[in-house]
Amino acid sequence: MKIVDFVGLDPDKNLLIQGDAHQSLTALENQTSYASWLVGQVKLIYLDPPYNTGQNFRHYRDNTDPFSWNTNLKETVTVARRLLSDDASLWLHLDDSEQHRARLVLDEVFGAQNFVATIIWVRTQMRRLGQKAFATRHDYIHIYRKTEAFELAGRTDRPVETIWSSGDTGSNEQASIDSRDFFGEQFATPKPEQLLKRVIELTTQPGDLVLDCFAGSGTTPAVAHKLGRRWVAVEVEADTVQNFIKPRLERVVNGMDPTGISHEVSWAGGGGFTHLIGEGGAVKSKHAARQVSKRRPDSP
Repeated sequence: MKIVDFVGLDPDKNLLIQGDAHQSLTALENQTSYASWLVGQVKLIYLDPPYNTGQNFRHYRDNTDPFSWNTNLKETVTVARRLLSDDASLWLHLDDSEQHRARLVLDEVFGAQNFVATIIWVRTQMRRLGQKAFATRHDYIHIYRKTEAFELAGRTDRPVETIWSSGDTGSNEQASIDSRDFFGEQFATPKPEQLLKRVIELTTQPGDLVLDCFAGSGTTPAVAHKLGRRWVAVEVEADTVQNFIKPRLERVVNGMDPTGISHEVSWAGGGGFTHLIGEGGAVKSKHAARQVSKRRPDSP
């Protein structure tokens, strides 16, 4: 791990890592300075990997053979499971492309007895047009616990419904609008902050640790930060880190993010994070290359 930059007044509690998911998690597990507060300490892992739709989006490839996709998933969640605390859970967000095979992978890694539920998230209210026989407007979020010690943190007197409407948890359309307002361009597949707010509040308390190793546009760390959780975010694409995640989190820290849940939670800024180049990553921008020389000699 190479430190690139420090942002904010308290950067050591949160990590933004540019690197491959599996390789970076393995490096964190094997490096004592990080393993001491990560292994067995993560309360929530939310994963929103490329769905393997067969397309190639502007910001990432989404086209590989199912065997390679599921092998990579198994390698990643195997390491991720070791980072979870005994009362923690992993939430895997997918569409129809691979969710059925991914369930088998999660059964193998976590044990079928540790399957908790599948959330059906209605991601849009827009009518679907085109030649397909069925109009799909939902995603799947598979939930697995590490052990029987898992319980929801924000549970009410009634069981949690497993069908979540975009009216309650945000939509792809709203996330796209926020993305354009925030960055001046739309990230390919952003998720709404309201969705992550529900997931994080159901499973964690302030101060708990949240991990997302397919960070995309940075919704998970942004929401975790606004809700007072610690976080680790990993993203393999250097351009995505430099053009989307890091600027977004800098504005969150500086209290300059009016989008998403900011108004709802009265977010005014604070905290910080450390930006690192992890395993499978490379310094691809002049900005990152300049910042590497600034790392503190006493930091891990």
